[in-house]
Amino acid sequence: GRARGQGRDALDRHTPSLWNAGHQRWLGWDGAFDSLWSQALHPLRHPREMATSGAHLQSLLQTAATLACVWRQAIGPSPASDDEATLRQAAKALGAFVATLQSGRTSFDAFRDALARHDLRAAAHCPVIGIGQAAYVTAALAYGGFAVVTTLQVSVPVLEENIARYGLSPACTAVLASGLPVLVVEQGGEAVLARLSDSITDAVAGGAKAVALGCAGMAHLRSDLMARTSVPLVDGVAASAHLARALVQSIR
Repeated sequence: GRARGQGRDALDRHTPSLWNAGHQRWLGWDGAFDSLWSQALHPLRHPREMATSGAHLQSLLQTAATLACVWRQAIGPSPASDDEATLRQAAKALGAFVATLQSGRTSFDAFRDALARHDLRAAAHCPVIGIGQAAYVTAALAYGGFAVVTTLQVSVPVLEENIARYGLSPACTAVLASGLPVLVVEQGGEAVLARLSDSITDAVAGGAKAVALGCAGMAHLRSDLMARTSVPLVDGVAASAHLARALVQSIR
């Protein structure tokens, strides 16, 4: 449309787009209209825009045979005795037409729909690797049987479901909760290291050859925990970065 509206006179505001206007709840720059037809009625009447009236439309329908024929086919007979009804008919016809002005699906629509489905892989159009997935795959490939040490018990069934979805349940000996909240883990300290070390020791006692750290907040504790337990520990943050780089290089 024009940068500035142009009717009978140059108008004060920019011309709003009609594209996808049917999806809007409120119309007009000030949100004064709640339907397409009521918005269409405004420029028909406005003295600086089209400055028309029901009486003028009635006159056109009586004198312009082609217009009258098209009007009857699209709208029906004009209420000859009601000028306002004729104007409303015109506005509703315009509103119905504007409702058809819709863009086709774009890549953004696919992105939005993928996010709504929580399908980040479809949304990203590039390799997407979760830090848990990276830790489990790395541990399984490098060490065989592995366990996961995470924060609270509420996380255990979620991680077990993820591991099963990745097809790694046969390699996972256990998912153990340390009982430490994430914020406590991130703070670190002797008590945190001691609790996590105990959980790692329990995992090894259960047959694990390596342990995947089941929380990104444990990443900065990996070196201290390995020194205390002498157990191979896989940090998902680092593992995901290495896997992402390898994937990008392999598909170039």
